[in-house]
Amino acid sequence: MKVKQIKIDKKNKIPVYLFGTEPKILLMAGVHGDEKTGVVILKKIIKQLQNSKKSYPVAIIPCVNMRAYRDSSRINPKDKIDFNRIFPVIKIKSESYQIGKAIQDFAEKFTMVIDIHVFTGQHTLMCGVDLNISKGKIQKNIKDIMSQIGMEAICRIDHASEPKKDGSLCAYLQHKKVLAFGIELPPSEVLTKNNFDTIKNNLIDLIKGFQKRTKMQKLKSYIRLPVLSEYTGFFSPNKIPGLEVKKYDTIGNITEKNQQKHNINSPFNGRLISVSYKKSVKNGDKLFVIGKKVKG
Repeated sequence: MKVKQIKIDKKNKIPVYLFGTEPKILLMAGVHGDEKTGVVILKKIIKQLQNSKKSYPVAIIPCVNMRAYRDSSRINPKDKIDFNRIFPVIKIKSESYQIGKAIQDFAEKFTMVIDIHVFTGQHTLMCGVDLNISKGKIQKNIKDIMSQIGMEAICRIDHASEPKKDGSLCAYLQHKKVLAFGIELPPSEVLTKNNFDTIKNNLIDLIKGFQKRTKMQKLKSYIRLPVLSEYTGFFSPNKIPGLEVKKYDTIGNITEKNQQKHNINSPFNGRLISVSYKKSVKNGDKLFVIGKKVKG
C-alpha cells in the first residue's frame, strides 16, 4: 500500500490509499461531512487490504471533505457550499471549488468510481442511486455492479421533482463515460453488523475480482417520493423500510405538545425506502420516503 496526497493548498491535503500501480476503481466517502458510514467502511477496507501482499486495482479516499467531516456538517463550514452540487468545476470560487477541481481531475482517470453517501436521520434500505443520465450499456453495467455489492434497491433521481440534486461528481463523470455512481447507506448508529459486513465484503470482492461479472438478482428501480411533516411534535414510526405499503396506510404518528396525536398515512402506493427515527420533528421535516416502481 502507498499513500498519495492530493494537494489542495499549503495546509490542506487529501490522503489517497493506493493498492496497485494502475488503479481502475476509486472508492470515496465523506463528501458530506455528516455522513459517517462510508468513512468507517472504507477505513476498514484499507486496514484489511494493507495486510495483503497482493496488488489490487483500487484507490481509496476515505474522506473527501475533511473540514466538513470534522464539524459533522453536510456543507463546508468555511464557505457554506454543498460539495456535491458544484460539478463540473470550471472556476475556483472558494475552498470547496478548489477541492472539487482536484478531486475532479483525479477521479476522471478511473474506469469506475463509487461514491458512498448516507441517508441521515433515517432507517433506510441500502440503495444505489440512478442519476437518470446515462443510458444503454453504461447504465446496465452500473446497475449490475450495484447488485453485485449488495444494494437492496435503486432510487432514480427525478430531475423535475428533485432539481437540487444536479451538479454531482458522479453526474460529471458519467458524461465522461466513467462507470460512476453513488450509493446511500443507513447512518452508522442504525447500520446493522450484517449490512456493514455485506457492503464491506462485497466491495472487497469487487476489488479483488474487477474483471469478473457475477450474475446477481436484478434490482428494482424506484422514483423517490418524500413525505414531509405537516406538524411539529414527536414522531413515532410503526413501519420499517422494505415493506410494500398502500395509499392511506399508517406509517407512524406525531404527538404535538398539547398531546394531540395525528396518524401519518402514506399518500402513495409503493415500497417504503426509508423512515425517520423516533424523534422530535417540525413542520417540513422529512418523515419517510416512498418508492414508486419504475416501469420497465
